[in-house]
Amino acid sequence: MKKTILINIALILSFFLLFEIYLRIFDLSSLRGLSETYSENRKNLEGRAFGEKFYTDQYGFRVPNKNFSYVEKNKNIILIGDSFVFGPGVNEEITFSGKLRKERNKFNVYNSARPGDQINDYYFQIKYFVENFSESRFLIFINFDDINFFKKDKDNVVENIRNIKIINKINNYLRSRLYSYVWLVGILTDPSKRYYENVNIKFKDEKLFERFAIEIEKINNFLEEEKIENIFFIIPYNYQIRQNCKKTDFIPQRKLSKFFIERKINYYDFTEVFCKKSKDNNLYINFDPTHLSPEGHQVIFDYIKKL
Repeated sequence: MKKTILINIALILSFFLLFEIYLRIFDLSSLRGLSETYSENRKNLEGRAFGEKFYTDQYGFRVPNKNFSYVEKNKNIILIGDSFVFGPGVNEEITFSGKLRKERNKFNVYNSARPGDQINDYYFQIKYFVENFSESRFLIFINFDDINFFKKDKDNVVENIRNIKIINKINNYLRSRLYSYVWLVGILTDPSKRYYENVNIKFKDEKLFERFAIEIEKINNFLEEEKIENIFFIIPYNYQIRQNCKKTDFIPQRKLSKFFIERKINYYDFTEVFCKKSKDNNLYINFDPTHLSPEGHQVIFDYIKKL
């Protein structure tokens, strides 16, 4: 009896191990999570984001290596955004910021994006650069998630469960180590759909959108007053580009585009090009709502390198 039990346990563990290897080899899943030390000290750090090693500089910005340095006499290109721009799960040199750094080697490229940043943080980051760096231009990436800053999801069952301390710890531990766990959660809960539907409801709320738009206008007005070149970017959600972009009505894009046009704000919407490129490429990390795969980073880079 004991022997039979041991054999069954061995078979289950063997299957699990083979499945984990299978997911990794064929890139069917990916890790999540961020080094715990990042929340304590973001400067001069070596850590991991979505399983990929990263380094930060003396400002806490992502850079290619531990000893990276900027050239003081160079002009500056500043990337503003959240973890989407930070580029978790992808080697720095093949993120769009890393590619831009190589392409524009006569410029300092600052990837100032930090996981956890929101729309209200962008203004202060930009103000810091304007006050401390000369000859800068800004590329500002708007994530639909930023609207969540204005309304917390008290009735979101999944998020409420995740926020229970012990469950949160277990979840963070498993998703940072097991590809099979991320795969299973992705299959069962469809995070891309869940996250998009959550923000889409908020974009339909005129009062929430107005507060969101005010923050964008605040940034633009400041840069206009300082006469500093800038452009805002709209990036689609992973869920939106499914089935040849026929899954949603693109409410966030339509409302943001209307706002940018009415205020005469310089912007570019990546939705159309993502729809075209998604037919032959997986532009996002597996089961992730917003974070890009290497192919997705390439799409962004192909456009911003021409600016």
